[in-house]
Amino acid sequence: MRKRLSKEIADDLGIRATLLQQWREKYLATKEQAFPGTGNPKDAESERIRQLERQLHLVTEECEILKKPALCS
Repeated sequence: MRKRLSKEIADDLGIRATLLQQWREKYLATKEQAFPGTGNPKDAESERIRQLERQLHLVTEECEILKKPALCS
């Protein structure tokens, strides 16, 4: 497999090559925190945000269910 130029990759993604370069530089500067994921929060604040996002998702689902007309009368 040949190495691809940043320009080719940027074109495939539909973004400017300079934006791709900025992302790359940011990644190289902060490799440790680049992809923290949601499975293992690093601190209490991250854990709290994760809990609130989960709660928001559940409440939103409940709201959507309640908006639907009842099937049985």
